[in-house]
Amino acid sequence: MYKYKATVVNVVDGDTVDAVINLGFHTSIKLRFRLFGINTPEMHKDTIVQANAAKVRVEELLLNKECIADTFKPDKYGRWLANFTVVNSTGTTINVNETLIKEGLAIQY
Repeated sequence: MYKYKATVVNVVDGDTVDAVINLGFHTSIKLRFRLFGINTPEMHKDTIVQANAAKVRVEELLLNKECIADTFKPDKYGRWLANFTVVNSTGTTINVNETLIKEGLAIQY
């Protein structure tokens, strides 16, 4: 497991994001991540309302913000599995993966 400073630049859905990872030495890379240990509804006709609520919440928490990505390994689709943490405006550290579960927007996977 590795920790990286990251900036989320796109939220695909409630459990998938694109982030620019700072590798150090003025080097960065844009990768797709799956939020580790959670599953949110897919963007299908039957679950669009729930899926959109999860996506919007992830956008509120991560989009265009500096965060920490604790990475594990790639999944079968090539997305890196990661826990994301961010510091909010009050200085509190928020684990985004756990927050989505607590708020009922994701289930443990």
